[in-house]
Amino acid sequence: MGLVYTQLDRLDEAHAAYDEAITHCDATGDVPNRLLALINSSNLWLARGEVERAADLCRTVLVEATAVSDQRALGETYKHLGVIARERGQLAESERQLTSAYDSAIRREDLLLAAETAREQAILYEAMDKNRDTLRALSLSHRLFTKLRAQRDLADLDRGVGRLERQFFD
Repeated sequence: MGLVYTQLDRLDEAHAAYDEAITHCDATGDVPNRLLALINSSNLWLARGEVERAADLCRTVLVEATAVSDQRALGETYKHLGVIARERGQLAESERQLTSAYDSAIRREDLLLAAETAREQAILYEAMDKNRDTLRALSLSHRLFTKLRAQRDLADLDRGVGRLERQFFD
């Protein structure tokens, strides 16, 4: 619910949903889902423009996920750290983190994380004026989201491809 509320820009409700999920996971000892709720809540802080708070949360999850060897949480955390580094203008660090996230996703056959990471890589490459890499990452993300039948994400990617095409023709 937290992810949905964040996408709908209902950030207070997203915060409450994440808090409830984390409390439930703490009470039941569900460490993997607790880590996932924590890392997904970093989306909320990014949506609020609180990059430092999102980064702090990612560092916390990184330590905890490493301690229990939770590869899913680590992959998601690398993706978020890549986005945070990109937001800070640390493009080389962003590329390194996003590559780690993508590699983790492919090793674990996590198509959703791979598709989301490729989309984030496309945004990064566009900021770096790497048009060929941007197009490659967009195409990869599109193929993966198509496999997953993720219509909303496909529509977002189609807008990105259209923008690149207009830039190319201009």
